[in-house]
Amino acid sequence: MIDKKYKKYGMSDKKRYRVVGEVGVPHPYMITEKHLEYNQNEMYLGKEQIERMEKEHGSMCGFKCGLLNDEHQVALLVECKAEIRTKTGRMNRELQAYLNAIKTKTEKNGYAGFAFLDKGRHEAK
Repeated sequence: MIDKKYKKYGMSDKKRYRVVGEVGVPHPYMITEKHLEYNQNEMYLGKEQIERMEKEHGSMCGFKCGLLNDEHQVALLVECKAEIRTKTGRMNRELQAYLNAIKTKTEKNGYAGFAFLDKGRHEAK
């Protein structure tokens, strides 16, 4: 079942490409034991609390990337039921047309770009 917020991006012309989710870029922000230690006076751990702790203690992402919480971004996950690239290495035209068609909406909604879930090679034919 696809979340309603992704349905607004529709599908490609031949219905082989569609947005099915999102992924963290360069990775999801990781909560660590430091977040719990420095957040002792509160039961809730949200964006405001994380930003407050990062002001006092610096970057706390568990991946040790050095990025603050708000420097982590999100990309749309595109399910691909056909090849992403042609035999010559060029991007599939249907996929390229689909991404171009949703690019403005994607940027307006604050997404950093796209990641691809290659279903074409892994499903039984």
